[in-house]
Amino acid sequence: MKPIDEDKIFNDYMNRINQVEQVAKKVYLLQALPTCIQGCARKGMEFTSTKRPLSDIKDGLIKRDEVFVRERITEVGKRCKKCEIIDYLTYLVGDDGQYLGYNPKTNIMYYDTINHFNRFGKERIQALYNKLANELEAKGI
Repeated sequence: MKPIDEDKIFNDYMNRINQVEQVAKKVYLLQALPTCIQGCARKGMEFTSTKRPLSDIKDGLIKRDEVFVRERITEVGKRCKKCEIIDYLTYLVGDDGQYLGYNPKTNIMYYDTINHFNRFGKERIQALYNKLANELEAKGI
């Protein structure tokens, strides 16, 4: 694997962040999550229609493709003086620390049919946004 400084995607990202830093007081970077497979919500619904819990599908709805993207974003966050990384992952993992795209206890998925957070996914990450809003309010922003 080549060094990150030779990675074209990383360098493009850094160039854009450097431009944004010139005009912004603060930059929030959303850390990457594993991708929900194509048709994730539909496949989850089809699976549960057979009266089986999603926990039986284990991580079958998720592509573990986030490693390199997370590394890039982490490095951008280190080099950017005005950046703060927002990471949903800790709010979405189960008790075992695994991210599955659903809650294995309640059998509720976090995504809708177009791979956006649904109401249940938003509820899981709301605490992060409340914390961020409180920090901004305390700073008078």
